[in-house]
Amino acid sequence: LSFESFHVKPANSYNLRGDEENDIHHIREKNTDAERKTSIHFVPPPVEKMNNLFIDSFDDMTKMTPPKPFSIKGLNMKKIYEALLPNDIPASAFELKAVRGKQCCKNGRARVSPFLSFFCKDVDLMSFIPVCDFQTSEENKATKLNDIWGWEDSSGTEWVILGLDMGTAFVSLEDPENPEIMGILPTHTSSSTWRDIKVYNNYALIVSEAPGHGLQIFDLTQLESISSFQTLVATHHIGVFGDAHNIFVNEDSGFAYVVGSNTCRGGMIFIDLTNSTNITDITDMTSCYEENGYTHDVQCVTYESGDEICFASDPRRGVDIVNVTDKLDVTTISLFEYPDRGYTHQGWLTEDKKYFLINDERDEGEQGLFCRHTRTIIADVSDLMNPKLVGTYKAKSRSTDHNLYIKGGYAYEANYRSGLRILDLADIENGNLEESAYFDTFRLDDRTALAGAWSNYPFFSSGIVAVSSINEGLFILKPTSLDSKSD
Repeated sequence: LSFESFHVKPANSYNLRGDEENDIHHIREKNTDAERKTSIHFVPPPVEKMNNLFIDSFDDMTKMTPPKPFSIKGLNMKKIYEALLPNDIPASAFELKAVRGKQCCKNGRARVSPFLSFFCKDVDLMSFIPVCDFQTSEENKATKLNDIWGWEDSSGTEWVILGLDMGTAFVSLEDPENPEIMGILPTHTSSSTWRDIKVYNNYALIVSEAPGHGLQIFDLTQLESISSFQTLVATHHIGVFGDAHNIFVNEDSGFAYVVGSNTCRGGMIFIDLTNSTNITDITDMTSCYEENGYTHDVQCVTYESGDEICFASDPRRGVDIVNVTDKLDVTTISLFEYPDRGYTHQGWLTEDKKYFLINDERDEGEQGLFCRHTRTIIADVSDLMNPKLVGTYKAKSRSTDHNLYIKGGYAYEANYRSGLRILDLADIENGNLEESAYFDTFRLDDRTALAGAWSNYPFFSSGIVAVSSINEGLFILKPTSLDSKSD
């Protein structure tokens, strides 16, 4: 049984109402001599003049790009499925469940059941864990995922460290086709949509926007002796700040940078992780930098000169380039601005430190829903005092971009409703990027909205890429066509 030969209940049409008042969905059968297919016929509000739109399979139906100015915001897939399904196939057949074992990307799709597949290009699905599987008890289940990071233990086993609304999960990838949830560290205070994790010397450092959360520290080496699921306890806690949006660790300098907190006007908080023989002895911050106000995300690196430079995503201004070598005498070197700025969200340096790629979370905003595309801004930062706009990459989709990372010659972007997108940086010096591969974790559409892939972690030595998709779950992926530039 497949979508392409799916038989529906005998009827001339089905009329369904979406969540939006102006969205009218007519579902009709289309019969041919060769086969009987299901088509969806969308009729826009009478005031809009546009051609009818037909989709010839369920998979196509779930991944439409409607012509402007029509929106499928109110499309209720469950109602459509229930209307179309034969009586002997329950609607639960379309629920996304755990996937064990590799599902190859073939002909643009990775099929996980007779009824469900994901759009892809040169990225295989190794496994999938749905969000509902992350729980410490029946009463304490995750409902949303957020940030993601990774760690490799002394035996070479790779681990996913996954942010949940109610805590942090630790998933063993000893067998990437059969990942195991080995533990969950509950949130320090309350649940939150926002949680962020980084790793330093076998410790996970965790912040959250949950009020009073502070910095949780967990000794990752404990995971090596765990043989079955456990509810975990933090190794240490630093409460010098309450809530925070993000954390970054410069492993070269041994400093952690907490940003977007309720302290220091939301600017960078510096925590020295090297000034003690035991990380659990650390109780306070070294200093903070509040001159530029709220910072949403940051990447800090050490140059050959010994200078430590932070690239701070400032939602209001652009990217602040800041010299933090002396934590008691921090100075802003320059500000990189770019046109049509909406909300400077996050960015990452190329490995040669010449370019900084930026995602803007609001430049595909609702006003530009049908005329804008996912945009990646390329800044030349080889001269820190005079950063320049090299160009912008515009994707075919219009989904909101959220978090990106760079490994070798590729950028790995988590672009909400269009999932993981992998861009080739070969011609970056001329302001050109090219999409090499993708795996779309969100099946319904590529609309500008906050759902789908939150983040990804591409730094595993195995080439595995882990993706957190907010309401779907954890995707373990393996690109298949990237060359040595990905090493």
